[in-house]
Order: sequence, then C-alpha cells, then structure tokens
Amino acid sequence: MEAGYNPRKEVRFLLPGRDSRPAYVLIPHFVGGRDAALDVTVVNPCQVATVVGAAETPGHAIIFAHNRKVRGAEEACQAQGLAFLPLVVESYGGWGEVARDVVRRLATALARQNGRSEDETLSFVWGRLATILQRANSRILAGRQPYHPMPTIDGDQ
Repeated sequence: MEAGYNPRKEVRFLLPGRDSRPAYVLIPHFVGGRDAALDVTVVNPCQVATVVGAAETPGHAIIFAHNRKVRGAEEACQAQGLAFLPLVVESYGGWGEVARDVVRRLATALARQNGRSEDETLSFVWGRLATILQRANSRILAGRQPYHPMPTIDGDQ
C-alpha cells in the first residue's frame, strides 16, 4: 500500500468456478492497465526434482518452478484479463527475472511515494527481502525435529 498500488491479499474466486487463489497478492492496474496476480514461490534447489539440474545450471530451480507455476495458472488468469506474474525465489536467495523486475518496479514506486532516492529504496527493499527469506529459513531449521533412535545400552532396548 505504501507504494500507492492498493494491493489485496489472497483474493478468492479470481477464476470462475474455482475457489483457488492464483495470487498471493493482486495489484490493480499493474501491467498495461490490467490487474496483476502475483504468485510468490520459494523453491529449494536441493529437492529431488531439481537437484541435478541445479548442480549443473545456475537458476535451474527458479526456471523449473516458474514453468510449473505458468502451466498451472497463466492461461486461466489471462482468460480473465489478469496478468499472471510468478515471483520465484530460491531458498538460498536467487531471484527469478520476473520477481526482480516486479521488486524494482515496486521499489521505484515506493521511492516516488516517499520522496526518497530510487537506489536507496531499492537497496533497502532487497535487504528487507533477504532478511525475511533468511528468517523464514531459520524458522524451518529450528522447527525441524530430527529422529534419533535411542542407543542400545548394555543390551537393553
């Protein structure tokens, strides 16, 4: 809201007959006068589906997740006049091209709204996003409860 776009979170029934949420955030009039459905995805490049490709090609997991999201919702969104923008980020901090473009655009609007330098605002926004991502990663790790079988002591089980 600070950037002047008046976004809405998790709008239901954007696609007729479906109670799905193709957008974590809906921004009115964001792309060529059309509303934009922003679908945020954090992908772990070490998952089975992407680990081999990620080891060979930087950004492989981002491309994999982007294509999966596009297959799932882009056509249906376009049929409703929505621009579908999958914002993909790797859990280690790599950002997809669409995500980088949207962040730049939002940071630019935020800078203009607040009367600050675009470079300073963009730097602040990237820093904030990096902090949010790493904080979420640490919560995942802290909440993990690994299984450790009890050792056998003196033949007791």
